[in-house]
Amino acid sequence: MMEKATTELEYLSQDPKTRQAYEDRLKAEWDYNTGMKSAYRDGELKGKLEGELKGKLETAQKMKEEGLNLEQIIRITDLTELQLKENGIL
Repeated sequence: MMEKATTELEYLSQDPKTRQAYEDRLKAEWDYNTGMKSAYRDGELKGKLEGELKGKLETAQKMKEEGLNLEQIIRITDLTELQLKENGIL
């Protein structure tokens, strides 16, 4: 098997068009894998931020139900008045 692989490698390295096609394919695979990894990281970050916002909104709702005023809710949750309005808390 090693001999066959070596022979194939020698063939690829002698033919410029075949070598270029091989290198292009390797680059395409690398670019694809890099893009997928980046998309995965972006998705992870987006999910984390959405989860944090959801938690803050739930906390803000409970604070409102307990009678805390708007300024206290904003100060403690770091949410804006607009965020509270957009999510039906105010």
